[in-house]
Amino acid sequence: ISRIRNTGHKVFLSLNPLDIERSGLAAYRGEAVNQPLPAEWLNRSFDSDSVKRAFLNYSKRMVNLFNPEWVAIGIEVNLLMSKNREQWSKLVALRKYVYDSLKVLHPTIKVGVTFVGTSFYPQWTSGDTLVNQLNALKDVEATSDFIAFSIYPYMSAIMCDSLPSDYVSHLFSLTSKPVAISECGYSAQTWSVSGN
Repeated sequence: ISRIRNTGHKVFLSLNPLDIERSGLAAYRGEAVNQPLPAEWLNRSFDSDSVKRAFLNYSKRMVNLFNPEWVAIGIEVNLLMSKNREQWSKLVALRKYVYDSLKVLHPTIKVGVTFVGTSFYPQWTSGDTLVNQLNALKDVEATSDFIAFSIYPYMSAIMCDSLPSDYVSHLFSLTSKPVAISECGYSAQTWSVSGN
């Protein structure tokens, strides 16, 4: 934290209530990461009072520690829409609760969310429809000061030599909110998986 503060750089902080697969509530972190949730947390949903309180307390603590200019409340949240749709509205409720609370405490901080960009290209990826992905985007726009995208085209059926020149600008055109790239990557060498 002192190293970050001493650089003079602005801070973008990402916080996530989702598990690593983006399909449910984050795993427990105790002596190790990604441990099974304790029994009393196993059946709690994103919108339960205890989860909302816990995630808000965590978010407040991290904001106070890192003093960010931007905070993403939820990383690649649209994957939950694809993997566990019945939990989607509950995550939206959790985000609203944390967004509203953080904006009262820190009105100048920009609070947003990140999405996986490949999900908005159904011609190169499977798992959900474009309509569902656009609805997910619409569901969180009211509680987002910005929308950020994780851009990993190689995690779809698109090939390195066929990346459209408007790939990023198309994503940015999907929302009227300020946009950013939260993470990105592209293969530096040839590799294959599952026959691709």
